[in-house]
Amino acid sequence: MESFERGGVVGQLSYYVSQSYLHNGIGIENPTRSANPIHDDTDQEKLFTYNSYIIDDTSRISLLVGANHSDFEIPNNPGQTPVFTVGRRSSFNSARLDENQAETNSYEILTYQEKADDLSFQASIFSRYSSILFRPDNVGDLILMASLPASTATSFQTVSNSMPVTN
Repeated sequence: MESFERGGVVGQLSYYVSQSYLHNGIGIENPTRSANPIHDDTDQEKLFTYNSYIIDDTSRISLLVGANHSDFEIPNNPGQTPVFTVGRRSSFNSARLDENQAETNSYEILTYQEKADDLSFQASIFSRYSSILFRPDNVGDLILMASLPASTATSFQTVSNSMPVTN
């Protein structure tokens, strides 16, 4: 696993950033009893940042960002019985399936805070994005399951919020 981390203060700005990368051969739970899964590599990248800028003695603005992208091989379960014929082909070695999945997630939070006498105020906007893409083995899935279970799911959301807080 590789990672990077740094933080500090420059004038009115405080910052922190963390990044990591992981590659290994155990990405998703193994469907067999073997200690060495077939087709189960993963690559995962993650990022987090925090930035806070002091505008004056009573106010500041902050930004948080988090993101990750992960690629997974779907582990194979050898010995599956074919159920369908594609053209003239009616056999397929289930240990050789090539199914994959990619997942992407991110969020951002921007916040303004101010204090005036006995009143504190905060306003924030939040954004989130998520995506999952499953890529089947076109021939193998047709022969073994008589279907192509390709799917994509995407979600995007933005929310704003403000609230006064009294001391």
